[in-house]
Amino acid sequence: MPRPLKYFVTDKCIICGLCVASCTSDSIEEGRSVEGYPKMLIDPDTCRACGICEEVCPVGAIFEGVQPELEELKRIAARTANAA
Repeated sequence: MPRPLKYFVTDKCIICGLCVASCTSDSIEEGRSVEGYPKMLIDPDTCRACGICEEVCPVGAIFEGVQPELEELKRIAARTANAA
């Protein structure tokens, strides 16, 4: 079965760090949700889609898909660059 192209962390994240410790591509770091709550974020540009983070998450907070916060940060950066 083919692996998904990307994973994302939902707001169920408890910031335990197991996903960070298991990530072989150093693609996960602490960040903030769109609402401003602390949680882990997965960089889709460096994620190898191995699925280990999803397997080790004790609360089932990691799923296949795109991290909404990263998309929002890209939009904010684009707006800021265009305003300058």
